[in-house]
Amino acid sequence: MTALGALAIVALLILPLGFGASFALYPPPELTLPARLALGFAGGYAITALLSYALILAGVFYAPAAYGLMAAGAVACWLLAARRAPLLAHFRALRPGRLTKDPSTIVGLAVIVTIAALAVPVISAFHARIPFRYWVDGMQIARLHEIPAASIQYGELYPTVSSKVLLDAFTAVVSSAVPQAQLAVGPLLWVATVGTALALWAVAREAGLVLTAPLLPVLVVANPIFLGDELTIDLFEYRAEAFGRLVAFAALAFGVRAVRTRMLKNALVAGILLAAAAGTHLVPALFVCLLLAGFALATLIAERSRIVLTGLLRTAAVVFGGAAAGYGLVLAAPDATGLGGPSASNDYGGYPHGLDPTAYLANVSAHPASDAWYRPPWQVVSAYFTQSLDTGAFRDAGALTFILIGIAALAIAVYVLLRSKAAPRFAPLACLTAAAASILMALFFARRYEVYTLATFGMRRLFDYGTFLFVLAGAALFEIGLALLRRFRAWLPLAAGLAVTLVVAAAALAGFAREPRPEDSRAVPLLSWVRTNTPCDARLLMNARTVGVFQATTGRTSVTEGMGPFLRPVMLRRVVRLLMETKRFYADPAAQHGFLSERDVDYVIVLRGEGLGLGGLVGPGNVEAFRDSPAFQSVYETPDFAVFKPLEEPSPPRQLPRRFPCRTTPLR
Repeated sequence: MTALGALAIVALLILPLGFGASFALYPPPELTLPARLALGFAGGYAITALLSYALILAGVFYAPAAYGLMAAGAVACWLLAARRAPLLAHFRALRPGRLTKDPSTIVGLAVIVTIAALAVPVISAFHARIPFRYWVDGMQIARLHEIPAASIQYGELYPTVSSKVLLDAFTAVVSSAVPQAQLAVGPLLWVATVGTALALWAVAREAGLVLTAPLLPVLVVANPIFLGDELTIDLFEYRAEAFGRLVAFAALAFGVRAVRTRMLKNALVAGILLAAAAGTHLVPALFVCLLLAGFALATLIAERSRIVLTGLLRTAAVVFGGAAAGYGLVLAAPDATGLGGPSASNDYGGYPHGLDPTAYLANVSAHPASDAWYRPPWQVVSAYFTQSLDTGAFRDAGALTFILIGIAALAIAVYVLLRSKAAPRFAPLACLTAAAASILMALFFARRYEVYTLATFGMRRLFDYGTFLFVLAGAALFEIGLALLRRFRAWLPLAAGLAVTLVVAAAALAGFAREPRPEDSRAVPLLSWVRTNTPCDARLLMNARTVGVFQATTGRTSVTEGMGPFLRPVMLRRVVRLLMETKRFYADPAAQHGFLSERDVDYVIVLRGEGLGLGGLVGPGNVEAFRDSPAFQSVYETPDFAVFKPLEEPSPPRQLPRRFPCRTTPLR
């Protein structure tokens, strides 16, 4: 099978269901083209994941049953769509129209096609330094037909964590059809990239933008040049949040539509998508809830009537009820959610020299600024502007500066909302509300917690969405301002809007194409050697922490491979101790030789650089220390890594269940 074949399979799992549901729910011409395309991708993922999760909870997840259920769902959707309107009429709804009639849609479609084309290299590229953990979770479910009570982490069995249950369920379906992780990850990343771009385009159109609507997907997820680029980078890393954003942004588009129309159908679609987003990753679902609350507030202020308030309350109950249902899906899993950290923060203490275990695991140097605040308030607010705009101009700004900025932003947002009649007038105040809520939540975590991961949660996770808010609010204000040009020439707003959109999009997309990273290709010889030269029950030790790459691509166990247990204090304590012992071993292997027998290590891998793993090396890549020691035999070596076999017979191997297929052919 090739990567393009894998892409075709992923598309078949998603698009028939997604577009079938789109046409069944919204016969033409009820939806704009961006909203219909976004629902095709996001709805397909959501339905596939929900159907698979239902089988998993019942303990009867088998690939034929899952595929049969999805095929039946797709057929039912298309039959319903055919009853509502002729199929030919549905497909005509996908036509963007003639250029002279709808130039903004043509430009938006061209932007999406460009993003899709520039992301093509990601399909066939091998990705070594990404968290394969979610793929591994899906593989386990596919083999065991249910969520296992324990999973293999760091060479041992730990209770399974399932806070990303819908992504795990979706991955179980994909891994059953495409068993080779190295072939499936690229197509999944491409689908996430294109689907997220479509969802953002739909958000912009539903928020009232027309001429500048294509700028939202470009500047948020295809922009390594201007503003913050965190959302762009994440789409190349196979993170759960990438798929969470795909569904959450689609939920946002239909949520904004529901706030505007107060139609129950729109609210239900938004609620279902938001449930799928929360079951995939809670952070994007939380952000979308904040922004939808901002749109509801702006609508209430602008229209100020009891009927509007009643409609908004009904819409909010359905949409936010969907988010709550998504969290209920997480709780329905028969194991821990992995979210116990915030309620057990005292368990992070007791380390030597005041060590912060979460900072140690993340390989960052971080310490509280004071006893009262992990980061002082002005620094938190400064970080919001710095990360969102990718500028250091606000790094040393004082409290007065931020107060004045807030007052000015509020005055502009309220003035535009009350004085303008343009469709995008709700967006500035909605974005300002979401930004303020994000900053307040970040301040709460910085004040409440004393360890890095918890104290900086808002700054590290919610502030990633600051660029989105700046772009949406800025584009809305710009488009409202374009209307003033009608005083001079009727065609000026259209010409100026399209010209600015094309220039900015071209500048941003010029740097978007992502070529394969050299370190990824350098990892292939190591993984191929492990597949072809080690027994299936081999236990490896490497001077870097990996997140599933050995399990996913070779079927072997690495003692330094596992999830990041930042929110599991008990497991974190054991993992930090393991990594410290590993670091001491690599610094002086002769003096720490007993460590290998304690961990039942069969092969020691020494990386000279960062070709594998996350967060840097655990120990030094001192190949000479192993080569000069009589306790080790060199069995394989390249300029990037070396493999040694301890000459002392290891202890009887730990009996771990066979969860992953043992690969014995070279990695291709």
